[in-house]
Amino acid sequence: MRHQPPALEEHEPSLECHIMGLELAGEVVEIGADFTNGQPGDRVVIETVMGDGVCEYCRMQCYNVCEHLYDVRTRYVSQAYCEYVVGPAEKFYKLPDHLSFEQAFLIDTFSVSLHAQHLSGLGTNNRVAVIGAGTIGLAQMMLAQASGADVVIMSEIQLIPSASSPCTASVPSREWCWTSSPRGG
Repeated sequence: MRHQPPALEEHEPSLECHIMGLELAGEVVEIGADFTNGQPGDRVVIETVMGDGVCEYCRMQCYNVCEHLYDVRTRYVSQAYCEYVVGPAEKFYKLPDHLSFEQAFLIDTFSVSLHAQHLSGLGTNNRVAVIGAGTIGLAQMMLAQASGADVVIMSEIQLIPSASSPCTASVPSREWCWTSSPRGG
């Protein structure tokens, strides 16, 4: 699969093709003999949680706890900053024509958030607290609101206070600062 990797500011040969990547989408340029999920030219997204496929956890589709998870991910997904990526056919999913690559990058994020929401049993008028205002936390907040949650509280921990932070500049950069309001407000 070929995709446009983000530009690295400084060339680091020791890191080239070894930076763990997520949210990976691109165009199929070549297929192996056993690849039946598509053809060259297809726009695809790759599922980035890859186990060895043979252990007990993988057989239960619990790839995230495979003891070889990072070995397998390093072999495939760590190439996310390269121009070409090779991966197992069963982890490639064809994108619908109306979905851009920029939108496809969020599929994994929203999948994780939706899975957590299903496990929680979240329903209309429930109260929700989301701890962490990173990408997954923001997706979780959006899904909770869209699902009819009555109260959504988002908190974040900041390592280094900024001028716009409710934390004071007197907090040393190694200490944690807790805020109970979403960014920007």
